[in-house]
Amino acid sequence: MDIRNVGVIGAGTMGNGIAQVFAMNGRSVVLVDVNQVFLERAMTNMTKSVRKMAEKGGKDPAVAETELKTRVRTTTDVESLAGVDLAIEAIVENADVKIDLFKKLDRICPRRRSSPATRRRSR
Repeated sequence: MDIRNVGVIGAGTMGNGIAQVFAMNGRSVVLVDVNQVFLERAMTNMTKSVRKMAEKGGKDPAVAETELKTRVRTTTDVESLAGVDLAIEAIVENADVKIDLFKKLDRICPRRRSSPATRRRSR
């Protein structure tokens, strides 16, 4: 499967880190969260991170920031994940919430077009 469009659900530390890695590797990313404030914070954190990485690597931080902002789209609408090649869940560790999300993803991202993925915090 050729993965070009990635959906990341959850804009916390883990989610925005996943989104940043995909974006900086040339993928289009839809970052979804239930709260716009979390999405704004995620973009701020990712922007600081890519600018810092660019500076350390001898690249233009403004170019790195532009690339990030071109590749990452934020939204509170989970329906925006329709058409992604890979959907990655990085939400709260609550089984009921995760089950509800995966039911939505089954409807929004049919398995023939998208692979859902989850991550689990280590304890």
